[in-house]
Amino acid sequence: MMKMNNEYTFVRHGQTYWNKNGIMHGQYDIPLNDTGIKQAKKVSDELKNEHFDLCFSSPLKRARSTAYSILLNHRNTDIFYDDRLMELSKGLLEGKHLNSEKLLKTEDYNFIKKFKIETKKDFFSRVKQFIEEVEKNYKGKKILIVAHSGTIKMLSFCFEYPKIQLHKAYYALHIKNCKAYKPSSIKVKVKQMKIGFFPMVADILHSGHVLSLEEAKKHCDFLIVGLHCKPNYKTPQQSIYERYMQLRAVKWVDEVIPYENIDKDKDLFVSLDYDVYFLGEDHKNDDWELKDKIEELEKEIVYLKRKHNYSSTKIKNESK
Repeated sequence: MMKMNNEYTFVRHGQTYWNKNGIMHGQYDIPLNDTGIKQAKKVSDELKNEHFDLCFSSPLKRARSTAYSILLNHRNTDIFYDDRLMELSKGLLEGKHLNSEKLLKTEDYNFIKKFKIETKKDFFSRVKQFIEEVEKNYKGKKILIVAHSGTIKMLSFCFEYPKIQLHKAYYALHIKNCKAYKPSSIKVKVKQMKIGFFPMVADILHSGHVLSLEEAKKHCDFLIVGLHCKPNYKTPQQSIYERYMQLRAVKWVDEVIPYENIDKDKDLFVSLDYDVYFLGEDHKNDDWELKDKIEELEKEIVYLKRKHNYSSTKIKNESK
């Protein structure tokens, strides 16, 4: 933990159109929207009786505008813009919907390299370099820093490094628009929930499927079923919609995520934030797809025992 020689106030920029519509910014330069301008005015009023010896800001428009609004009440405070305070660079995902962000949460190197995304380690290093320089050059100052959600998280980690993996701590925090934070007020709550992922075709959902899902739920708190839409080894009789709706109705299932096939959607398997990977026990001695990758990611693998004689094939044959 770094010793703190100054008193800091961190403020995230106000809302933008992309914030409102769930689009990832990264370092894309988007201005405040009308709500963001009002938020900046509100936090400016809240901080008008504070004293700031100096201010540092990200050079991106949304941060600059927020800092400008705050400093209207602090006209003698000098402001310095520093590129190291910019948001995490999300590479080719910038401008994409936040649904894509779930693929960032495991910090999979191949995915990060493919989409030219800044690693959390590199992000932390540049923010740490900035704050170490400030701590070296100033003592006993009251310093305002206006930046971004990710930057403020990394600033807080400089003074109290998380006890869990950096990328997990990063996504465990939520920094609100235009709220003033002190470093001591930003705390990581360690995730206790255990998340399971169970890929399955689920064609003609029967009692055997339900028993397997019930057994899987005993090993986790939140169960995600990956619905295999177009398996290349058989043709499901039911539509994707029918299978999706049936799975959603099973009380053991918390979320259903459809995927076409492993070749096309392997990023989902390696980047989705889960702890346990489920398969039937008949796969235990197989060299199943992505086995090496799942093991490399140190996911817990649970092979579910078959305690029944139900099967979709049997039901299909009996119905002929």
